[in-house]
Amino acid sequence: MIEIENIQEALSQIGTTSETSLFNLIVYSPSKARTDALYSMITRVAEKFPCRILLIEKSSEKDVPEVKVNVSKEKFGKRNSKISCDLISIVFKTSEMERIPFIVLPNILADLPVYLIWGEDPTATTKILEALQSFSMRLIFDAAWADHLTDFSLKMLQLLKNLKIETMDISFGLLSGWKDVLANVFDSKE
Repeated sequence: MIEIENIQEALSQIGTTSETSLFNLIVYSPSKARTDALYSMITRVAEKFPCRILLIEKSSEKDVPEVKVNVSKEKFGKRNSKISCDLISIVFKTSEMERIPFIVLPNILADLPVYLIWGEDPTATTKILEALQSFSMRLIFDAAWADHLTDFSLKMLQLLKNLKIETMDISFGLLSGWKDVLANVFDSKE
C-alpha cells in the first residue's frame, strides 16, 4: 500500500510502461467478487494490448482504510510474448466515493484514449461514473449485471440520449459473430 500522493513516484520506481501503452483502461468494480470476474476480462485485453490499468474497487470491509492504493507492473500473455502493463489498484470505502475521480484523473496517461469498463449497472449512476465518462471514449458494461432487465433497458435508453460517449454491452459484443451470420443468411442478395 502506498500513499495517494506517492503514486507517480511508485510508478517510476517499478519502471513505468507508459511509453508503450496504447490506451488507459479504467475498470470499476462494486465488490471483491466482481473484481475477480473482471480481472479475467482485463487479462484478455492486456494479453494483446499494452495499457495502463486503473482498477477501482469499492470495499465492504470495515477494517480497510478509507482509500488503499497499490501500484505494480503486471505481465500478461504467454511465456514467450508477455506484455507489461502498469496496474494502479484503488480500493475505497463508500464514504470516500467522491474522492476517487480526483485520484484517478491525474494518473490517466495524457493523449491516449480512455476506455471504461463498468462492473455494475451503469444506469445507477454514481459520482465516479459521472466524472469519468467525460474523459472516456467508450463505456463498456454487461446488461447481465442489472437486477431487472426490463427496467434496465428503459433506463439505458434514457441514459443513451444524454451520454456523449460510445457504449458497448459485453454480452451483445460476444454475439457479434452470430449476428453477422444471421444477417448474412436472412438478408442475402437472393
